[in-house]
Amino acid sequence: MLNRKILSIVVGVITTLFVSFALITQNGDLLVTPFLQLILGLVTADVLVSGISAFRRKSKGLGLFFTFITLFMLSVIILNNTMTIEGTIPVITIYIVFGVPIGIIAMFVHRINTRNELEL
Repeated sequence: MLNRKILSIVVGVITTLFVSFALITQNGDLLVTPFLQLILGLVTADVLVSGISAFRRKSKGLGLFFTFITLFMLSVIILNNTMTIEGTIPVITIYIVFGVPIGIIAMFVHRINTRNELEL
């Protein structure tokens, strides 16, 4: 049986791919429907809770993954309700804006952790 962590990963990835595909194919109006907004909000909240739980269990890689999905979904929900973000360039920009800083933070955290382990 699937545990909660794997289910959150699968649902988060599928939702992120769906949103990305909807924006790239210029079907962003689909994401404004109330029922889909409810689903996106629930998935975002679930992934956020999973990310917080992963950080509390000292699983930094999984926590950063959940953080990326949460920030991506929040930016899509907020930006799609305030302005039109359709096409390939905005989606790539959102991935870069949230992916690069999270990757840099992950590298620094990994470096600090390995330095602390070497000192012990």
